[in-house]
Amino acid sequence: NFISLFETIPVTYAIARTGGLYKRDYGKSHGVGLADAIIPATASTHNTALKTLNVKHYPMLKKLQPAYIKPQ
Repeated sequence: NFISLFETIPVTYAIARTGGLYKRDYGKSHGVGLADAIIPATASTHNTALKTLNVKHYPMLKKLQPAYIKPQ
């Protein structure tokens, strides 16, 4: 099944702490919810790239680029 193709990563203390800081810093100003804080916290804690079509959800990642740019 499709979901089995993905690795699951448990939320550790380091991820939760980083996510909490992201939520604190960007929650009100950018509308960042808990999930949108935990996802980049996981990527940064594990030193992996985050791929997304919605860069606006992750203002804490300054150099984040869209995973795909639609040809015009």
